[in-house]
Amino acid sequence: MQSNDLYSELDSFEGGNAQKKGGFNLNYMRVLGRALKYWYIIVISILIALSVAYLVNRYTVPVYRIGASINIRETEDNVGAKLLYNNALLNQYRNYYNEEYIMKSVPLMLSVVDSLNYGVSFFTEGEILTLEEYPHPFCFYRVDGPLTGTFKATIKNNSSFELIHIKGDTESSPVVYELGDTITFDDYTIYTKLKHEFRAGQAGKEYLITLSNPENIARSYVNRMTINWAQSGSSVVNLSVAGNSPQKEMDFLSAFIDKYQELDGDKKKEVASKSIAFLDNQLDKIGDSLKFYENKILAFRQNNKIGDIQVETNRLYEKLQELELQKVEMNLQDEYFKYLKESLREEGLNGQLITPASVGLEDPVIVGLVNQLIELQSKLISAGGDAALGENPLYNEQRKIVPRLKEDIIEAINNYQEAQKITRRYVNNQISTLESDLMRLPGVEQELVDIQRNYTLRENLFNFLLQKRAEAGISEASTTSDVELVNPPSIREMISAQPIENYGIAVGVGLVFPFLIFLVMELTNNRIQSREDIEQHSSIPLIGGIGHNGQETNLIVQDKPRSPVSEAFRSLRSNLNYYTEGKDHKVFMVTSSIAGEGKSFTTINLGSVLAISGKKTVIIGADLRKPKLFDDFGLRNDRGLSQVLAGLTTFEEAVQQTRVENLDLLSGGPIPPNPSELLMSEKMDQLLKSLRDRYDYVILDTPPVALVTDAFVLSKYVDHSIFLVRQNYTPRKVLSTAEEMYLSRKIQNVSLLFNDIKKTGPGYGYGYGYGYGYGYGLGKGGEVGYGYYSSK
Repeated sequence: MQSNDLYSELDSFEGGNAQKKGGFNLNYMRVLGRALKYWYIIVISILIALSVAYLVNRYTVPVYRIGASINIRETEDNVGAKLLYNNALLNQYRNYYNEEYIMKSVPLMLSVVDSLNYGVSFFTEGEILTLEEYPHPFCFYRVDGPLTGTFKATIKNNSSFELIHIKGDTESSPVVYELGDTITFDDYTIYTKLKHEFRAGQAGKEYLITLSNPENIARSYVNRMTINWAQSGSSVVNLSVAGNSPQKEMDFLSAFIDKYQELDGDKKKEVASKSIAFLDNQLDKIGDSLKFYENKILAFRQNNKIGDIQVETNRLYEKLQELELQKVEMNLQDEYFKYLKESLREEGLNGQLITPASVGLEDPVIVGLVNQLIELQSKLISAGGDAALGENPLYNEQRKIVPRLKEDIIEAINNYQEAQKITRRYVNNQISTLESDLMRLPGVEQELVDIQRNYTLRENLFNFLLQKRAEAGISEASTTSDVELVNPPSIREMISAQPIENYGIAVGVGLVFPFLIFLVMELTNNRIQSREDIEQHSSIPLIGGIGHNGQETNLIVQDKPRSPVSEAFRSLRSNLNYYTEGKDHKVFMVTSSIAGEGKSFTTINLGSVLAISGKKTVIIGADLRKPKLFDDFGLRNDRGLSQVLAGLTTFEEAVQQTRVENLDLLSGGPIPPNPSELLMSEKMDQLLKSLRDRYDYVILDTPPVALVTDAFVLSKYVDHSIFLVRQNYTPRKVLSTAEEMYLSRKIQNVSLLFNDIKKTGPGYGYGYGYGYGYGYGLGKGGEVGYGYYSSK
């Protein structure tokens, strides 16, 4: 049977018991044993990983998270203003959900970037990294010219520096300038100044200066800054930003909080300022009229000598005065409504409107709508105004609310004015009634009453406006921001690189990587490694194990009788006697699946250990295609089995005495053209029968069963067959060949011998040591007991 035929039969057999035996289970103990054996690889791996972590920690630019906290007060806490008046000018509507959007607006960020001159960056070039230098070694402000550019600057001394303009791959000629002056360099106008006292170490130090578009930097901070409310319902806001320079980011957050406070205060001051302007305009108009009537009363008294007005006249006059004042207040509200409607009809954003409280209007609907519009327009203006339209979806949605709010305010004003018409008609009717009563007074008194009525009316209105003007002035002067600092900017954490974490990861990787290699080695190794592998792929009984021969000679039993390998062969001899108990003359066959599994070595030493025990033994080199047993004994191969079977010589002429007492050798002889036919011949049958009578033991050394069919031909003559499996050499799939032959009874009375055992420890299923021992008896599934041996 040829090799391909055997594999075909094996493939067709899979699905039965061989399928169950042919699976692969990962042996974790073997992986662990390999790791323990090659512990130095793990140590080297950890050292390499730690070295990489050191380089990462050494050359990674650290990134820090800087944090701060602010509180946005819900109400104005200006005690002085509250004592003077109930100030409604500053009680604007505030939507806290909009504050995050206002804080992340580009105009606000741009004002912070400009105030800190972050459009200019200084760098120092190292051998590996280029790092930013902050604080800047000296002031370098772009006054005019392009927004971007790259320069090299070298400080010469405490009063001058050298400047080079880098344009792509070219550099301009160096020019020396004085510090503390405004210079013109190419298209740039730059102001420079030494920030601190000159130090000797600065002389000759070179810096790389880059100019960046401030708006791009502002937008980068918009994306980088994180804004979170401390907790639900809280007015405390946590701000954080990450960067390579902690001092730079702390300065940014400090400046940001200052600008945000300034923006919040400016919005309030703008409301008060517009209210003052409106009130001043009204005071100018009424003041001229008041002066006119004041002069008229004076002239009337000088030209007419009249006595005191009667009590009835005073009563009518006071009632008329109250009604006139009410009418004037309604007229003032009409002026405000006229102003408000004109402002609302304007396109775009109107900035800060005058609040209804400025004219004493307390209608809750109008007041609420106007305050909402003021807050919304203020937020949109802070975000860049109509120039930001189309760039930001959230801005676009908020912008659409403005026209709807304006329409709602105009509708509310119209409704309010319709309701006021009833009050106005009632007041006019009351005034007409009182005027009729006054008409019955004497002419001189009646004229005086008219003059005084007009004067008192304007005087009261003037005093009312003066009061509101004073309130607005105090509000403007005492306005403070509702934003207050809670926690100043500080370093909250280092994001990267984190040395301890990196070293921990390095140790983990250094440990895992070798284990992964060992795991891959185990997964990709398709050769028999241990007893468990044998039992997994075959149900043939395991008769024992032979350790690795570390000696130069193959006659280990003869030359090293006390070696562990020799003791293993003695144990094998005992177990073979169990299999063939009751027979006086025994024939053994040694075979394997493929070449190189140690058949000749096993045959020689098994024959030696049997001969040494006093039994007459003969070894037959039945591998006619590749005879080689004679080399180890130092014998010849000119005559052998092939010539005996061919009738060219007799057994007595071909057999040779070895240097082992009681051990003879019949080598294969010259290679014949028809080895299989010779082994199948009648002469082979006769030869074995005669040898069984002459010798106690006959051992056949046969070729591999996966290559030729010789072993099948000879198996019918033997009492027991030894099938060799070599550690880390025999493929698992090839071992299934023996399993197939065993189950199909092509080879009977067979057992497995585990040969060339080198690897020991966890996962290999056998011990390691000196000495000898053997045991026999039926184990699980009828298997024969066995012992394992290995040589150092």
